Amino acid sequence: MSSTTFEIEKLYIEFFNRPAETAGLQYWTTQVNNGMTIAQVAHSMEVSPEYQAAFTQTWTSGVPASVDHAFMNMFDRHATAAELSNWGVKFYGALVEHTSTADVIMQIGDAATGADLQHLMQKVTNALPAQLVGVQTHEVYDAAIA
Repeated sequence: MSSTTFEIEKLYIEFFNRPAETAGLQYWTTQVNNGMTIAQVAHSMEVSPEYQAAFTQTWTSGVPASVDHAFMNMFDRHATAAELSNWGVKFYGALVEHTSTADVIMQIGDAATGADLQHLMQKVTNALPAQLVGVQTHEVYDAAIA
């Protein structure tokens, strides 16, 4: 299993709270192998109807719900008031500046520590196709929580 597969599955958990379907995983892996970055994959996913249904696209409403939705996707818990404030400001800023809200969602996942990080990494590991789970998966997981 490559770290690319792990990172793509992580995006699916962060954005959609589900494993990648086989065709989607193959498609995005091919795109990355042909030079696309994980951030570019995330930006492409951001325009999907599934992403837009989950995360607000307007700065006038829905920012706290979008941040909380990301926390539920990744950590299976609601964001605290402090987290809603901190990440809400960043999400709101992305909307106002017309930059990527997907970047903010990825930053939430990348900033995870402790039990949240372990939970997210376990969700991603569980989402990996069964034929890919093995020693290499655990090496990526162990490196992520180290």
